[in-house]
Amino acid sequence: MDFAGYISRNKIEFIIYPEEMDVIYNSRPAFNGLYGNPAVYYDDMQEFIKNNCELAYEFHDRVYGMRIMQYTNTKPWSVKIYKVKE
Repeated sequence: MDFAGYISRNKIEFIIYPEEMDVIYNSRPAFNGLYGNPAVYYDDMQEFIKNNCELAYEFHDRVYGMRIMQYTNTKPWSVKIYKVKE
């Protein structure tokens, strides 16, 4: 199932997107244990967000947006909340 199919099938209305996802993708395979291999879904996810979502809210936090201990508290990490368009 592709990313769009997963969102539709599970009737997901909002996507919470921490900046951590980009760090994991750009550092692969070092952190694949957190979400699996993001290369499998990352491009589809980015395309879906770009074409089918609108940014509802964004905030920055030194801890919440990053669970990888070596990066936690190193900067204010972004967390974006996207609304899936109907």
